[in-house]
Amino acid sequence: MGQNKYTQLAIRHLTSEQYQKSFDEIFDIALNMADTQEQANYLSDLMAVSTQYIDIHQWYNLLEEVLQFFEYPMPKDIGHLHRDLSLQHLRLLENVGENSITETIMNLEHYQLEEQELGLKLMAPIALYARIENWEKFKWIALEIVNHAIENGKSEVTPLGCLALSKYMIARYESVPEAVEYAEAGLSLVSATQDNWLLSRFKCDLATYIIPWATMTSKSFDMLEEAFELIRNSEDEYQRNVIKLRYLQYQVFCGYSLENAKKLLVEKFGNDEMKTMPDIVWSLMHLMQLSNITREESKEKVIMILDSEPSLYEGNLLHPMLLLLKAVHLTATSEDRQNNLDALRRILDRFKYWAGYSSEVFQGWVYFMEAEWRWENEEYETSNQLYSSAFETIAIQQSAMKCLIKLRQLSQWAKKEGKSERTNSLYQKTLQQYEIFDDAEAIASLKHRFKNITE
Repeated sequence: MGQNKYTQLAIRHLTSEQYQKSFDEIFDIALNMADTQEQANYLSDLMAVSTQYIDIHQWYNLLEEVLQFFEYPMPKDIGHLHRDLSLQHLRLLENVGENSITETIMNLEHYQLEEQELGLKLMAPIALYARIENWEKFKWIALEIVNHAIENGKSEVTPLGCLALSKYMIARYESVPEAVEYAEAGLSLVSATQDNWLLSRFKCDLATYIIPWATMTSKSFDMLEEAFELIRNSEDEYQRNVIKLRYLQYQVFCGYSLENAKKLLVEKFGNDEMKTMPDIVWSLMHLMQLSNITREESKEKVIMILDSEPSLYEGNLLHPMLLLLKAVHLTATSEDRQNNLDALRRILDRFKYWAGYSSEVFQGWVYFMEAEWRWENEEYETSNQLYSSAFETIAIQQSAMKCLIKLRQLSQWAKKEGKSERTNSLYQKTLQQYEIFDDAEAIASLKHRFKNITE
């Protein structure tokens, strides 16, 4: 078992079992390397693949251990980084100045990291994490890498710094346009390297964490397919399975049936094998199917799962579809009307914020959220018009989303009026939309739930 067995390429393609068994040996190989640049590159790949197999707390501990060998200055007062982060942010504002982010990053000269700067190579892979904890440390690393690039020149770590900063800005509700600029600049830089292993991960993260909040979700699916093609014929089974998992989840979040989403996986990628989801997450995927969500009690099960299963939160940001379900749940469970109104208003403002950058995706949900808010405020006719506007704005006809809007409009009036001319008309329109979606089980659920209206 020599160094040759664990080349940098071999490290990148370790399975979970191989990683666990060989970690100590690989770590020893790295520590015995005489050339500091070679050692940093080797450890950087180890830190990158570690994002796949250990949680971020373990990764932070590993980072502290390896940084000892490179003596890169990093604040130790984690949890009290406000001053350091403020200084980092001021550095960034001064560095970018009046220029656009894209111009600033893309016009940088190439820079070779010096020995005292090699610690950046060990920090940069943190950008590949899906679930982030300790945002202060994450943001400090992202800002450090981006500021270093602007002050010195672009290096091999700059793309990951841009990706990390972009993820932070999206997940913490900072500027969407700036986040997109950083992400796209990073993508341009990493594309030039022809490193398909890294480029696939970059595109996969861009498709999952950035694009859905900035433009049409169809572009997410296009980029996930591009990410897959980059590693289709490689040994990178882990990444292929991650891409398929995210593709499936987003199809379901966008209102497609689980059955059709699985068929699409086979059509696009050859099979539907994917990264294993926790059982509870699979339960959510099933509960979100139209046939189940039509049953009112399923909604409460969905909320219970959301509150207990953080692996659903992409980049710690609750997907808009799930945020909607939580909003609807608010009005059904709380007797504090003012609290409901305040909470719905906050969620409405969040959707308005997203719609400001991506109206084609979010404007329908702005109407829907305002309809919820107006209904809670007893502005029933205004609310009714807003539900109709939401329905008309959703472009895809054969979508569970359009069914859910009609279902919500019907259920609100059914609770208020019971059997009436209005509710009968709404029921017929809802049934018609369910028939377009063409799910026999969902249609049966709808008929059973509202049988008191039709009998």
